[in-house]
Amino acid sequence: MVVPQQSNTTDEIDLVELFRALWRQKLLIIGVTLIAAVIAAAYAFLATPYYETRTYLRPVPKSNLDQLNETGIYKLTPEEAINRVAGGLSSYDNRLDFFLNNQELFQNIPQHGDSLEQTFAAFNETAFEMLHPDPKKTDNRSAFVGLKLTYPKGMDGASVVNDFVSYVVELERQEIADDLESLIN
Repeated sequence: MVVPQQSNTTDEIDLVELFRALWRQKLLIIGVTLIAAVIAAAYAFLATPYYETRTYLRPVPKSNLDQLNETGIYKLTPEEAINRVAGGLSSYDNRLDFFLNNQELFQNIPQHGDSLEQTFAAFNETAFEMLHPDPKKTDNRSAFVGLKLTYPKGMDGASVVNDFVSYVVELERQEIADDLESLIN
């Protein structure tokens, strides 16, 4: 006949024994904690801080376009105007041209031995982001286009964004003036 063996295992945890085991390994625990703290402190002091700036543009009032639209030759709605500016802000070519013509604003971009175009391509990929309203909202008062820039310490991000927006707006004004002149001729 087979006699079942009784097991002395229980589902309880002996907290006293657990604390004794931890106490025996106190040097290892302290060492790992100190190493992690030193690595975290080194990163905090050595990593380049990054900042963020944003700008938002809203459509112009329709009355600001009346002079242009009253010519009867050229029609431009506020929505079309903001979409043209949004297209200009999104344009890689416009960003690259602005970068090449305003290099003093971008002096603190890490170059890693790359050409100017390669440096800008890497910066552009991570730094610029277009901002748009929630497409589920249909309220025209919430219509806007925005640009967000993430930039390293030492760079004047607000100047970069503001100057770039001014640059794109001026490009769009010039394009409208050229289109109007072409239509008149």
